[in-house]
Amino acid sequence: MFERNPKKILDIGANTGKWATACLQYNKDVELGLVDLQIQLNVAKKNLEDAGLASRATFNPHNILDNSLKLPEGYDVMFMSQFLDCF
Repeated sequence: MFERNPKKILDIGANTGKWATACLQYNKDVELGLVDLQIQLNVAKKNLEDAGLASRATFNPHNILDNSLKLPEGYDVMFMSQFLDCF
């Protein structure tokens, strides 16, 4: 994930924020956008706050199955860490 030194990563299907936590701990300069349903983002946000990492995270409520909605832009890398587990 960090081979090309991304500055902004978008995690689609953030779930509990476990992958986001690992990324933010691994690279102190990276910012992470989390995309998921609001109920999941609430859990992820609490976990990132508890880890002291929420200041470098952006929480984007989104139903990825709704084609009328646009994903956030401006990210160097998009990753689906937990999304495919649900299907």
